[in-house]
Amino acid sequence: MDLEAQADELVVLSSIYEDCFHEAEGEGSKGGELVISLDLPGTISLISSNGNHGYNEPVQIQHLPRVYLHFCYPPNYPSEAPPSFTLTCKWITKAQLSLLCCELDKLWEENKGSVIIYTWSQFIHDEATKLLELGSSLDVDSITPKKNDLMRQSSQPISVSSSGAESSLNSNEFSRPLGRKSESVTEDLLPSKIIQNVPNCDIRNISDINRKDDVINGGCAEKIISVSGVNVIEKFCSGVVDNRAVQDIAPNTNLFLLLREYDQDKRKKEFNLKSFKCAVCFTEKIGKMCLEFWPCSHVYCKDCMRGYFEVQIREGNVKALQCPTEKCSSEANPKQVEELVSAELYERWDSLLLSSTLSALGDTQPCPRQHCQYPVTLNGDQGTCPVCSFVFCSLCRFGTHGKEPCKLKNSETKRVLEEYSKGDDATKARLEERYGRKYLQKLQQELLSMNYISNNAKRCPKCSANIEKMDGCNKMVCQRCHVTFCWLCMKILEAARPYDHYNGTSSDCYNKLFEGVDIDDFPDFDDVDDDHEPPPIRPNDENLDDDEEPGMYYVFL
Repeated sequence: MDLEAQADELVVLSSIYEDCFHEAEGEGSKGGELVISLDLPGTISLISSNGNHGYNEPVQIQHLPRVYLHFCYPPNYPSEAPPSFTLTCKWITKAQLSLLCCELDKLWEENKGSVIIYTWSQFIHDEATKLLELGSSLDVDSITPKKNDLMRQSSQPISVSSSGAESSLNSNEFSRPLGRKSESVTEDLLPSKIIQNVPNCDIRNISDINRKDDVINGGCAEKIISVSGVNVIEKFCSGVVDNRAVQDIAPNTNLFLLLREYDQDKRKKEFNLKSFKCAVCFTEKIGKMCLEFWPCSHVYCKDCMRGYFEVQIREGNVKALQCPTEKCSSEANPKQVEELVSAELYERWDSLLLSSTLSALGDTQPCPRQHCQYPVTLNGDQGTCPVCSFVFCSLCRFGTHGKEPCKLKNSETKRVLEEYSKGDDATKARLEERYGRKYLQKLQQELLSMNYISNNAKRCPKCSANIEKMDGCNKMVCQRCHVTFCWLCMKILEAARPYDHYNGTSSDCYNKLFEGVDIDDFPDFDDVDDDHEPPPIRPNDENLDDDEEPGMYYVFL
């Protein structure tokens, strides 16, 4: 009957847990390994109170490594004996695992004669976090094993024969949970001369032992029991753990990093199985075709993010690989960037990021030559690249120019001129010493011209020439490329029939040929009432003189 019950239980466990259960192979006793996930209370803050793991800020995680239950059936299971087992976990301490072992022992006593593995598994899954009092935070420093923890051995009961000689009881014959009483054995009084042989135990009150209970003196718990007619003292001191509890981690392991990487791996596996709607292309795609920014958890498809990353890297915006959601500052990590862009672009991004970081250090700058970018230690305002031998000015990053003032890059001109125009006398003197007064005044005039063009001109829709409209109608002709276009919508018009754009009722510029034009500029319209319809627009320019333009004035800048 026992062998049949064992075989049936293994079949049931394999059916319920599938990949989480592995039956022990080989001849002899039956058993297996069960991987049990815990019912966590939600998001947990991973902290390092002492900063021993290199992390000063808490990290939010949603998954923790699972508990492994290894078990082996004795021949008389389940009718008489329980399975022998061990509990293994990376983040639960040996003392906590020992507490779980105690609870599993109690469950066996309550269900003796019935198969027990499924009951144990459900208890660990449902109740372990409550029993261990796992809250919203987990201090990694408190659960990292120390070297001396690995050398501690579980306390063995000391058996005493009738002659008073001590002997150690075999652990397979007798296994006792930490700090718990067992109702399956009888307690008896042991002579005080035998108790004196137990090391590190205070026996000053030994004469007061007159009840069947544990005695705790000086932090040491003693229990007097009888097993098979042999008197035994079972002693539990602080730090003693059950030999069935194993924290499977080396002392020098960075447990903080291990737990973080485990959580990230689990998140990725769950993410890949879900479907998401990209906020850019609004297409529904499965997780493995999407990218999730962290910690904001905004999701976009990889195709959209690939194009976004490529544009930013080509333009040199190494700090712009952020979540596209408005006001979100989450950045893509290097692994995500490497996964999406080509090896060439990733190398460029990595190089630009390094250059940006080095520039922020002050005394170290990357070589200005794009093909080099080697970190250069500055000597005052000058740096010499040890790789390409380029000597450059650390201020303007052009080639060294001796005592001549620095020249500004186009990207820096506006910023420096604004600083110069709004600065006090000391600021102006500093900038004039660096760049020269005449050079800054010349740039100021150029900036005024650039601002005027920006505020008063538009770019030709074909050749991008800057064009200013002085007066006339909204049909324009570019002097550079001679394309005809609408000044309002900047749409290129058909040269043979340009006014159709203003006559068609379906056009956005219908009846807007003279919109924005001062009516006083046209003497023919002086006496026209407000309600009077404007004269019809000529459909073509056949009646114009060769040197006449149809109501159009333009300036090429």
